[in-house]
Formats: sequence, structure tokens, C-alpha cells
Amino acid sequence: MRATVDTATVARSRRSILAAAAGAAAASAAATLARPIAAAAADGDPLILGQSNSAASATGLDGRLLVNGQGGSLNDPSEIALRVTSLHGTAVRGESSGRRGSSTSGVCGVANEPFAIGVVAIGDANGTGLFVRARVQMPDRSGRATVLKGKASVDVDLRARGHLAGTPLCFANVMSYRPGTFVTMVRPNYPSGGMMRIYLNRAASSNTFVAWLVLN
Repeated sequence: MRATVDTATVARSRRSILAAAAGAAAASAAATLARPIAAAAADGDPLILGQSNSAASATGLDGRLLVNGQGGSLNDPSEIALRVTSLHGTAVRGESSGRRGSSTSGVCGVANEPFAIGVVAIGDANGTGLFVRARVQMPDRSGRATVLKGKASVDVDLRARGHLAGTPLCFANVMSYRPGTFVTMVRPNYPSGGMMRIYLNRAASSNTFVAWLVLN
């Protein structure tokens, strides 16, 4: 004896299954949209540009990261290309394991225009703008000059090392032991622009070293 199949009942059952599946898919999509979006760039996620990123642990970068600020105008000092904040620890740490030289520096700030600034260090009334725990080198704004025997002055040429524009603060001190001999003044932009003349109180009894430093 062969069983009979009600085709109408089968069709209705098939439609019910498809409808139920469609309803489940719609409910799942709605639940997904209703859930809050996960924090951008959380631990293990990629860095997302154009918005704030947070993470529970430190993030390392092995390679190159190039960030150019293009949002504001050329005269907009508030434009920030990359901002990193820290409430307690170090926001940015640059390390270098290379040999001596600026090409292997941990952090490098470059000013490509006459009035541009490579690195800005800002501190509030009770804060410290710049803290250095090492030697400080200023090869283009400091050095040693020699006052020749019988001379009372020496000229230092800074025309190839940044000039002396604005209001430069020039300092100098005698490095050789010459009792009673000292620097009386340093005259910037003399005898011509970009040079400075260091004066002693009297003619040097022998060749005398003077150390000099320029700020501003």
C-alpha cells in the first residue's frame, strides 16, 4: 500500500520554513545594529584614522608611519597631524640604537621654513617644558673660538649656520686660564650680518680659547 502526499500541505510547510528563516535573519541584523559599536582600535584591532583610538596596553610600530596634516589652512597653528595623549605615563617614546649621528635619532623635528619650529615643548605654570637627562648638543649654535696672541677680539661666522636674525642672545666665556682676562661683551651681527665679535678686556698674552653660545 502506497502512502499519499498532500502537496498543498508540503508547500505550506516549505513557505513557513522560509518565512521563519527570513524573520530570524532580520532579527539578527536588527540586534547587530542595536548593539553598541566596539571601541575603535581596541587591543588587537588596527589603527583607525580620522577618529580617536584607544587601547588598554602600549602599541608598538615596527616600520614607517607617515602622517600629514591637511585639514586646516597653511596658516592654521591649531592643526594637528598626529596627537598622542597619556594621563600618567609617556605619550610618545622614541628610541634609537644606532651609532652617533642625527640620522639615527629617536625623535627628529625638522623646520623647513625660516620661521617654522621643529619641536615645541610646552609646560604650564608649574610644569616643565623640556627635561633633558643627557648631554645637550647645539653644533650650529655653540662652539669654541680662538683669540690670537696680541688680539683682544675674535669674530665668529654664523652665516652658514642659521645666521643671527631677530634678537639673538650671545654668550661667551674664556676657556683658557688667563688671570685677569675675561670677556667684556659679545656683539651680534658685527662686523657684518650673521657674524658676531667676542671682546676681551685686554689683549691676550697667548692664544686663548673662548666658548660661545647663541640662543634665540
